[in-house]
Amino acid sequence: MGAVAAFLRETFGVPAESRTPPHVDRRDTDACRVRSLFRPPERWGDGDTGIIPLYDGYLLADLLGGALSYDEGAFHVLFIDDMIGTYDHTDMRYHGRVLISANPCIVSVRGMCEAPARPRDYCIDVMTCAAAGGDVQDVESRYGGRFLTYDDPRMQEVAHGYVTQAVFHFETGEAFCTDADCRLYNSHWQSGVIHTQVVSPRLCERHQNMLRIMAVGAA
Repeated sequence: MGAVAAFLRETFGVPAESRTPPHVDRRDTDACRVRSLFRPPERWGDGDTGIIPLYDGYLLADLLGGALSYDEGAFHVLFIDDMIGTYDHTDMRYHGRVLISANPCIVSVRGMCEAPARPRDYCIDVMTCAAAGGDVQDVESRYGGRFLTYDDPRMQEVAHGYVTQAVFHFETGEAFCTDADCRLYNSHWQSGVIHTQVVSPRLCERHQNMLRIMAVGAA
């Protein structure tokens, strides 16, 4: 988190610091746990178990936001270990997310590894290997480097990228970028995340200009 704060200071020219996370009651966080993958929160029923290892990102942002002490104009980014998701009314189900862009913003560390999809061939090989009783670790080794893992040193740079997306959204009101080579592009695949955040972590010309304007305003 100290490296993230340093990145924000250097990139945006704003004061940034790492703080201890707010304390919330476990019973309150349990209320944010998704009870049905195929129904939004307002339609969860008493019969839904709530054992899915996924939290509704917007419910969690509201809860954590209420536990924060806000300085005027402050923007909070909270990194959490748990998986978060949002309900998509288009296909009527929850999808895993890395980022809930609000204030406070939530970034899921687990989501970096699990929300963007891994290569299709990898998924097929894993299922084939498991069905044959093989060692899935052998498949993992063959695809090494093509997706993020929890001990991956690239995670730090990816964290910087998602925080950059959050700050741009907070400052401009625009969500993401349509340029697949821009750091603000919302890739749904691990290959895209690695490309935009690690291999070529740059902003498109339009967002570079917006960054210059933001930096001048901060100064």
